[in-house]
Amino acid sequence: MTRVFFFDEQGTFFSKEDPNPPQKLKVQIIATTWAPDMRVPWDNKPISVHIHGNMVFVTPQGCSEEEREMGVPNLTARELEVLEALVDGLGYKEIGQRLCISPITVKSYVSTLKKKLNADTPITAVARAVALGLCMPKLDQKR
Repeated sequence: MTRVFFFDEQGTFFSKEDPNPPQKLKVQIIATTWAPDMRVPWDNKPISVHIHGNMVFVTPQGCSEEEREMGVPNLTARELEVLEALVDGLGYKEIGQRLCISPITVKSYVSTLKKKLNADTPITAVARAVALGLCMPKLDQKR
């Protein structure tokens, strides 16, 4: 199952799941043949489509720096490290090993990230962070 995230310049998004593989969805989204009845707020703007694992991120192109900074939370250096590890698809234990901290400490950082990014789950936090430009997935690469 592939999860597709749609974002606007302020990081607001919605998601949809699809049984097709990410590469196929990317082609369909670009060609506007995937869910042609779906209307998004930026219908008249060019889009960027990026793949990360089993996630597809769809964002409008050409966000100004001012728009990109709207609603962006301030994160500590360590929070950014944890966030980047989450974006890399690592679990709490692997993040702890990478950063030389305990999985319980990682869980605490993830909880803080979820609050700062107004997210219910770590995947939503990652999606919002990508939309806000706080981090970038290693696009179109498999782990």
